Amino acid sequence: MLWGEQSAKPSNGLATIRFDRKVRPVPSYMPEAATQEFKPVIIPQLPPLSLNPLPLDEFVPTRRLTRERLDMILTSVPAGFLQPREIDLLVDILKNRDQALAFDDSERGTFSPEYFPDYEIPVIEHTPWVQDPIRIPKAIEDEVRTILIAHENAGKYEPSTASYRSRIFAVAKKGGIRVVADVQELNRVTVRDSGLPPRVDDFAESFVGCVIYGLADLFAGYDARRLGVVSRPLTTFWSLTGLKRHCSLPQGATNSVPEFQKCTTHTLKDETPKNGAPFMDDVGVKGPTSTYNNEEIAPGIRRFVYEYATTLDRFFVRFITAGITASGKKLVLATPRLHIVGSIVSYEGWHLAHGLVSKITNWGPLNSVTDVRAFLGTAGVGRKWIKGFSLIAKPLTMLTRTTTSDFYFGPAELDAQNSLKK
Repeated sequence: MLWGEQSAKPSNGLATIRFDRKVRPVPSYMPEAATQEFKPVIIPQLPPLSLNPLPLDEFVPTRRLTRERLDMILTSVPAGFLQPREIDLLVDILKNRDQALAFDDSERGTFSPEYFPDYEIPVIEHTPWVQDPIRIPKAIEDEVRTILIAHENAGKYEPSTASYRSRIFAVAKKGGIRVVADVQELNRVTVRDSGLPPRVDDFAESFVGCVIYGLADLFAGYDARRLGVVSRPLTTFWSLTGLKRHCSLPQGATNSVPEFQKCTTHTLKDETPKNGAPFMDDVGVKGPTSTYNNEEIAPGIRRFVYEYATTLDRFFVRFITAGITASGKKLVLATPRLHIVGSIVSYEGWHLAHGLVSKITNWGPLNSVTDVRAFLGTAGVGRKWIKGFSLIAKPLTMLTRTTTSDFYFGPAELDAQNSLKK
């Protein structure tokens, strides 16, 4: 909830976001679609990986991949899953492809303009808007100012002289404060891109049946997609450090989700779905569907691990070619059970992660159409295990077709929600 639009200010001075006031974008023809066309991301034929990689105890750090960072990545591999020489093989890949990784903003990559023209926000004719700033509490001013300066230094923001003026606010997130831009006025005049990310349950199910997986979380997400200079004035906001504007996709903007999904899908289209797939900034990597009876193709290196390593190496090369980076801190290098989009997938099958189950069962009352959509979207991940899901959810589904003024959450809707929780 934005300050000035709430009955009571939160005791910690931070804002909370009211999603029931979401602004709807404009359904219209997409102007100049040709200017947004991507060029193919082509990589060369890669040589086979070495079957005699350097031992881990002889690892030579690079500027980006220090021994401390390497050790952190290796903790993502379950104990006993890989043999020492297989670890050596994967470390060899990490060292050779360290430009595919980022550990802080200074190392973050962006989608290369060679393949991805800067994104231009499609808008209808309008009058520039001017919003009053939201006051940042004195207690957190220094912290917010530090965040703003860091973002500008990293290329996320730049100075602006536009006649537009939106606002920002601070919200409490896991790990600290996050600065959020209010893009409601921008969304009012934006022509909607109707693209969507994959359906969550279909995406998770597509990973079932592999004996080894990896997961790359793209560093800083939307910050990797450059915003066209012509569109940047639209994102201007007032802050503690003056008038600034976004240089990359704004969080919460109408088309940020479909645009980012298009970019990741395009980068990996030659790998999808056989070898892996992206869901927004989560890129899952698939290994083979057999251990080949643990056949070794070199002393201490099993065939299934080598095949997976070859795929992982190719994914990293595609990242580097496209200009993007995966978070080194969040990288899952190799695992037999992958936690992805709220599910855990493995060779044996697929089940919901405990955290997602808890989130669904502890979900409170649904007070708006947006609440209903959010609940159905989350609970829908488990439709495979809920007999008659569509029939049970029908009262809630019907609510998504109502307007805010017609919204009524009654006994039938509550019963449907509780049934899905069970």
